[in-house]
Amino acid sequence: MKNTTRSKAQNTVKYYEGAPKQYRADCKAGQFNLNGIEPLGNQMAFQPVAWRFFTDEILGMDRRKWVELFFVDAEGCLSALLFHGYSRENLEGLAAKLFYSEVTMAEIILHCSLSEKKNEKANAKYFIAEFDFEVADPEATKKLKAATARMKLYRTETITGACQLEAFHRYEVARIEAAREELNRLNP
Repeated sequence: MKNTTRSKAQNTVKYYEGAPKQYRADCKAGQFNLNGIEPLGNQMAFQPVAWRFFTDEILGMDRRKWVELFFVDAEGCLSALLFHGYSRENLEGLAAKLFYSEVTMAEIILHCSLSEKKNEKANAKYFIAEFDFEVADPEATKKLKAATARMKLYRTETITGACQLEAFHRYEVARIEAAREELNRLNP
């Protein structure tokens, strides 16, 4: 049986280990949604508590570059959101802004919006995520960190064992994957 965690540090954070609440970016419809069902509009804002940048074949898709973000939603549930392709590249582009602001993603409110793009050759439209941020309240950041400190943050359905890990913060499985990669490098 998996651990469920509830923390009193910031109200209550609900998390069923390995199964965070699923937020999705539907880049065909230009809408965020909950579990692929409940539409939430074309914008979201949240404070990341963990993340990983990686390349892998997940969710029935071919090998792609992904970013998986974990956050606590307005209902106090540990949640996850994935981006790939141009959306991931846009988030990577935020790195310089964060660097010059002397903050990490764990210290910001990340603003995500889905913007329409057109493929003239295919006469089709699609959406990509664009990102901006504001620095989060330092006291709220401390409380959020404390509320999630003992949680093993990961999403079972995105773990394949064949991941090429590029960067991570507080992602439980990433520590194991990084150690495995180092062992493989040392013992070919």
